[in-house]
Amino acid sequence: QNPTQNPHFANHQSKPHIHKMLKLSSRLTLVPLDPKTAITKVSSVFDNNGTVINVGDAEILEPKDLSAIHSFCKTVIEAEKDKRTVYVCTDDSDNAVTTSALLIGAFYILCKDASIQYVENHLAPIAHRVADYDAGGERCSVRDCWEALLFARSKGWLDLVSDDPDLDACIDVEEWAHYDSEANGRLHVVVPNELVVFPRPRDIAGGQAWLDADRERHFSPGFYADLLDEFGVRLVVQCGGGESPGYDEGAFIARDVAVEQLSAATDNNNVGSGASCSPRATSMLGCLDRFLALARQTPGAI
Repeated sequence: QNPTQNPHFANHQSKPHIHKMLKLSSRLTLVPLDPKTAITKVSSVFDNNGTVINVGDAEILEPKDLSAIHSFCKTVIEAEKDKRTVYVCTDDSDNAVTTSALLIGAFYILCKDASIQYVENHLAPIAHRVADYDAGGERCSVRDCWEALLFARSKGWLDLVSDDPDLDACIDVEEWAHYDSEANGRLHVVVPNELVVFPRPRDIAGGQAWLDADRERHFSPGFYADLLDEFGVRLVVQCGGGESPGYDEGAFIARDVAVEQLSAATDNNNVGSGASCSPRATSMLGCLDRFLALARQTPGAI
């Protein structure tokens, strides 16, 4: 189903417990309802065969991860195939409205080849309720997230539509969700067959693969070395943290995986003059230049 050209708020005065809804297409509607009672109310008022997706309030506002976006898109696609309407029910909070906007926009971008302008036009009635994220002191908007998803789609890194996607060319979302777990390494494929990110390993006594301490799970270099070998990684780049990685590199070296340390706080003498840049900014540019050189030279993923 193609989204309607003129989304609108429809008043349902005859239904006292539903005041306004945003109809995005014939199969997708945003409804301001308490998620706790949404299924009952949608069934009694709109459609007893509809699909309800509840988006509750969150104490901490943060972007949804790829597995959550995949789950949302999959639910909507399956409902469309069965000719059922999807009702995205959100409570009356900016956090919940922001999350709903992110998910709905992601669906149109990844599954309907929509542009960001198209999505913004269709979500304009709730734009004033959409908040920004706090990403480590930096502001990150919902539009920033949409732009990242659009870029990934344009590069072929994300395919949430095909029944049998080419997993050699795009991210395996189910695998991504598995390794995203703190219990499984918090490892993420960013660019298929090229770039993987993961937390810094920690040397663990007794040759253990992992250790639970300080309310989090830490993983040894050996754990990551085995895992990265499966992803075809040939170089580990430690970003920040001083002059040395801070762990035993032997497990990586034993699997023919090189290790290089990049720290923006060092090596200012080996970059350009940077007359208009602070020493740290100049060093950051030097690290970026070195990283790009490594990416071109490495015969495998980083």
